[in-house]
Amino acid sequence: MAKNNNGTQLNLAGRIAAYFIDSKLTLLIIALALLAGLMAMMVTPREENPRIVVPAANIIVAKPGASPVEVEQLIVKPLEAILQGMNGVEHTHGLALDSLGVVNVQFYVGENKEDSLVKLYDRIMSNLDRLPSGARQPLIKPVDVDDVPILTISLSSDTLDDRRLRAVATDLLEELRRIEETSVSYLHGGRKRQINVGLDLERMRRYNVTLLDIRRVLEATNLDIPSGTLVNRNTVSTVTAGAFLRSAEDVRELVVALSAHRPVYLRDVAAITDGPGELDNLHRIGYGPAFQGERGGDLEAGAVTLAIAKRAGTNAVTVADNVLAELARLRPQLVPPEVKVNVTRNDGARADDAVNTLLEHLGIAIATVVALLVAFLGWRAASIVTITIPLILFITLSVGMAAGQSINRITLFALILSLGLLVDDSIVVIENIYRHYAKKGAERLNSVVQAVNEIGRPTNLATFTVIVAFLPMLWVTGMMGPYMGPIPFNVPVAMITSLAIAYTVAPWAAYRWLKPGSTHAEEHMPGWLERGYSALMTRLLQRRGARYGFVLGIVALMLAVLALPAVDGVLFRMLPKNNTNTFNVTVDMPEGTSLEETDRVVRLAGEQRAQRLGHLFRPDAGESGLFAQHFDAVFDGVGAVGVVGVDQVGGFGKHLGAQFPGNLAQLFVIRSV
Repeated sequence: MAKNNNGTQLNLAGRIAAYFIDSKLTLLIIALALLAGLMAMMVTPREENPRIVVPAANIIVAKPGASPVEVEQLIVKPLEAILQGMNGVEHTHGLALDSLGVVNVQFYVGENKEDSLVKLYDRIMSNLDRLPSGARQPLIKPVDVDDVPILTISLSSDTLDDRRLRAVATDLLEELRRIEETSVSYLHGGRKRQINVGLDLERMRRYNVTLLDIRRVLEATNLDIPSGTLVNRNTVSTVTAGAFLRSAEDVRELVVALSAHRPVYLRDVAAITDGPGELDNLHRIGYGPAFQGERGGDLEAGAVTLAIAKRAGTNAVTVADNVLAELARLRPQLVPPEVKVNVTRNDGARADDAVNTLLEHLGIAIATVVALLVAFLGWRAASIVTITIPLILFITLSVGMAAGQSINRITLFALILSLGLLVDDSIVVIENIYRHYAKKGAERLNSVVQAVNEIGRPTNLATFTVIVAFLPMLWVTGMMGPYMGPIPFNVPVAMITSLAIAYTVAPWAAYRWLKPGSTHAEEHMPGWLERGYSALMTRLLQRRGARYGFVLGIVALMLAVLALPAVDGVLFRMLPKNNTNTFNVTVDMPEGTSLEETDRVVRLAGEQRAQRLGHLFRPDAGESGLFAQHFDAVFDGVGAVGVVGVDQVGGFGKHLGAQFPGNLAQLFVIRSV
């Protein structure tokens, strides 16, 4: 074991201090820590919450002509039985529609996503024989949390109909999809363009034309088939036969039959119009009294919403800002002046606000710690300990960036939680250096090394005891495991970093900044706090009765605290109540309810609260959010209303229920988002 100049044997802490106290590497470490921390602050993705990997997928099977009951018995239930026997599957959800069955399978949290999807595909393909005859090939579509839109932009107009509004939104979305780091994107609302063929049965009988004839012609002519190649003068050209139908005029000129040796055109037996498709959903945007964006003249307006998600591992703040900047550039070119544009959801801004709020609290906590250090250690010692705080935090963030962590609420909570512990090691080192400086005739370099050497073992033990206290959180299972994962990761990293900084930077700075004989808390008369503590400990050490009473008092207080949950003195919950001001109300009407009736109830639900408290609300009828990203489906009895900018969510359920009589109030499901 190494020795210092006084012949004292040095332990690990003493050897580290002896090496770095007069080394140029120490200053280099400080500079690198600051640069790495600043880079981590700028580069590390920002999110509101930690990313939780829950492998899931939708298995979609079509069986044309089958009723929902047949789909349930022949497709959904057999698929669920096949999937529930797989290793790693937590649960399944089935949905039976006309001619279509959907089974959603969710694996346990923490299961490898790629391996789970491979197992799922293999399981489905090896059991195709259990599907009924006439069923189409199963379509397996993964469900990823990163497919959830972080940004929604609603286009509305008092003059344009939903078809033209959707055309504008389609052109705009095609351009926004080109932005780097964007992922899944889709449109919500509006009717698509289609060619409508209205058959005239009387004319069809006159010309002896059947529905099958018309269908066969439409299918056969709306094709573009490769038909080989043409070589001419050393040039090879691809030859295609046929062409896609592009306009109503193309459809009108189709020959569907012959009558009296003359061609019968489709226009002779049908009315062809180029117009919107069938109305199967209604999507609007409404304005509350606190709304400050672009609004039309009416309370509500038809709308089409663009939904854009980000790629996995990217910064939600940066992606949202890039999309909005590109939207501002494209708007004069693609969006007519009469179209209003409003951002109805921006998770990037929410994440940035949440992170910035916690950064402010982190700054307040640091300032509080510094003020206490100055009050009890003196300004020289406090300045040294203060220097170590940003170094520890920057190194911790750098390690998190290298490990693929993001900056989120739980990450910053872990840093705030550990802040009071981070300065302990440096305070102990500085205090012992002061004590050695008080010895007359002591050589400064040896005094610093000897001071660190003396407290090395107990400081190591105290630090690793704190680390061990947080390690059990690594074994938390379920959804809370990855959600709370940043705490058992960042706190131990911060504690180990604080120990290393206390043995390297603190002695280096103390050797250059602290002076023997400088003013310190030990050098002036004890204050009221020291005198009170001394009197208490003297009484406890000298009187047995006082000791017993003190211990019994502590035990009684501990038992009283443990009894608080039994008397509802303390309410236990995994997470605090969500303080978000945005929520969705899902409306599940009785089976058979028309689209118009569902729309009426949904609009009333939005108006009841948004008109009183909200900024805006977005009523939808005929669409379900459960599978909306993966296939088109119409649900006449399903609707939803999203309310944005509400100050108080708590009493909304009671208020909404009071506005609807009977069992209708039980149809609402309120959920913060």
